[in-house]
Amino acid sequence: MANHFTTSDGISLYYRCRKFRGSPHTLIFLHGLGGNLTAWSMERRFFHGRKISTYAIDLRGHGYSGRSEDPDSYKLPRIAQDINELVIAKKISHPILVGHCFGGIISIIAAAQKPSLYCSLVLIDTDFKPPWFATDLLDINLIRALEKPLSHLPDIHFPSHTNYQQWVGTSDWDWPRIFHDILHTSLKSYLRITHEVTGMDNSHLLHHLKMPILVISGQDDTIYPPKTAINLKNKLKQADFKLIKHGNHILVINQPKEISQAIIDFLSPLHKH
Repeated sequence: MANHFTTSDGISLYYRCRKFRGSPHTLIFLHGLGGNLTAWSMERRFFHGRKISTYAIDLRGHGYSGRSEDPDSYKLPRIAQDINELVIAKKISHPILVGHCFGGIISIIAAAQKPSLYCSLVLIDTDFKPPWFATDLLDINLIRALEKPLSHLPDIHFPSHTNYQQWVGTSDWDWPRIFHDILHTSLKSYLRITHEVTGMDNSHLLHHLKMPILVISGQDDTIYPPKTAINLKNKLKQADFKLIKHGNHILVINQPKEISQAIIDFLSPLHKH
């Protein structure tokens, strides 16, 4: 079922949900930067086959969700607040955030804002800091230099969802896929969010995350390598770690079966409580 939800600052969030009576939890899938909710199609199908309820959301600035002319609208805590508002307004039962890359960053912030709201987190190819290559001062200044003049351009993008099946098997640095993502997000939104990510340090939020957490990493991820994921796992109170063999950063579309099985294995003990 496709729906729209209006946030407290007037942004329309597009989401899809499927609910099952008696579902032990509700999985809330958050996509990566430049992506949209359809990236999770295979994972959602897996869980629907097991009668587990799911939501998948187009984060603001992505997919069919709204965009804003206000740069502050793209602050990471504001994007995380969107998720909390939707979970509360829809009275989602036993919610678990499942976030990939940028979606994982938002999951950390959202759960830190409302720790009692979530049963658990699944953090895939993500961290509390920017990727290693985005901490270089030259990279940061280049992004910020581009963001300022481009902020005066119209927020033009293709008003459709990406068909991620055409990108199955692609590498971390597949430029046609990345360019395709930017065209569907809009360069303005993409750069504004990139600007926020390059300047973030969410280490101070981690002590709020006392719920069970699964950290998943692709063995060959070059954006958030396994050592980054292990460091994140070690900083969390109740975290398990799963390494996906031969997996790169694009685990969600390249290895959905392995991701889904890792999540169901992690959740099985939680379902008993």
